[in-house]
Amino acid sequence: MISRFWALFGVIIYLTFFSFMPVLDVSANGVVRPVWEQDVGAATLVMLTSPFPPSTGSLHIAMQLEEAQGNEFIIKEEIPLFLTIAPGGGIDHTESAFKVEELRLYRGVLDQYHTNVFIDKAGNWVFTVDLVIGGDKHTVSREIMVVDAETPKIPLLTIAFVVIVFTLAYLAWWIRLRRKS
Repeated sequence: MISRFWALFGVIIYLTFFSFMPVLDVSANGVVRPVWEQDVGAATLVMLTSPFPPSTGSLHIAMQLEEAQGNEFIIKEEIPLFLTIAPGGGIDHTESAFKVEELRLYRGVLDQYHTNVFIDKAGNWVFTVDLVIGGDKHTVSREIMVVDAETPKIPLLTIAFVVIVFTLAYLAWWIRLRRKS
């Protein structure tokens, strides 16, 4: 009787403690959300990032060309996209390990152009996209605020859940063993 009391008491303490822990919204891998969109010629260029909002560390960037009504050539034609990322105002680029270079983006899944970059400083960054649609060259330049990345709490909650499951499994085994003897 006493051991059941302590087992139930332990479960209540675990559940109470972990129900009050803060949970941070963490996007799953591959989930990108739109940051901006711009009309370019006969299409609309949409920039999407993961994580959202864009934050320091590893940043996945996806560019998507959406066709305007009646312009189906956008989807069928391979349009080269070039992305340049440079520090904006307020960022001391001498302390940043980021190297400014032009990246060629290739079309991948869902007709999106993808790349991954590592940004080590928070602040305003200038994202410039160059593309050619129907023989016309277009340049889109946007300044985007990159925030400091938050440390997600999900691994801690996952570990806590695993500990609870193993503890409950051990208690069930121990109770079953006690009943047999």
